[in-house]
Amino acid sequence: MKEKVLNTLRELGFITEERTPEAYEFQYEGHTFIYLYNEHDESFINIAMPAVLDFEDADDLTTYKAADKINASLKYIKAYRFADNLWLYYEREVISDEDLSEVLSHMIYRLDAGYDYMDKVLNGDDDDDDDNDDDDDGNDDANYDDDLDLDDIITLPIDNEPEK
Repeated sequence: MKEKVLNTLRELGFITEERTPEAYEFQYEGHTFIYLYNEHDESFINIAMPAVLDFEDADDLTTYKAADKINASLKYIKAYRFADNLWLYYEREVISDEDLSEVLSHMIYRLDAGYDYMDKVLNGDDDDDDDNDDDDDGNDDANYDDDLDLDDIITLPIDNEPEK
């Protein structure tokens, strides 16, 4: 599945860069995304937006409230604290007859929309009935760390050990 996903990302126009054998970075709309491969679950696809918010630069309570709001409001998009950063994840199982190009496009698009939603929540602009809507709010996404060095933090929270 890993080669299928990587080939499909390339077909969609993304340039992937291997960070580890389990992590492949690519860019979309100025944001960094990572395809996380799990050799023990070939049908499972996980794409993340790393370090979308730095806990050191933000009020922890506000950040946790934003993560809770994202987790409760958005379908498929989940926000987790990893190290001192908030990461957004889209995780799903791929059924054998699904169009991988469509699946990956949807996952990336929804993650990007989730980032915009997080920005709205942090700025108090969220709507309770705004269930995964994705309008361009015109913000320059100043909280995003474009200079993130993934080599320093790619000890990802992936369980690569098979269950015994």
